[in-house]
Amino acid sequence: MPAVRHGHGAERIDKSVYRPEASYSRSPELRISHKLAERKRRKEMKELFDELRDSLPVEKSLKTSKWEILSKEYINVLKHRDYDMENEINRLRQEISALKQERGYL
Repeated sequence: MPAVRHGHGAERIDKSVYRPEASYSRSPELRISHKLAERKRRKEMKELFDELRDSLPVEKSLKTSKWEILSKEYINVLKHRDYDMENEINRLRQEISALKQERGYL
């Protein structure tokens, strides 16, 4: 804890705030629980980044930064492509439906 000097504009620090029994970091059970939860969160994030990286059109052997993985431009391209494909699917469904009606299948 930093030293507090009087007369230099520093205020006294209330030491009751630093009670060991009230501190989250002092409890071994809570500390272990937090470490495990954080480890799980990091593992899940890594798996999601790996999955996203695998969907990028890059050399798989090259290390791709998270910044590149999250490239806004490429994600927007994918969204646009997805939108176009959805429209094409809907158009084809309508065409199939019209053809079935012409042939009397419905």
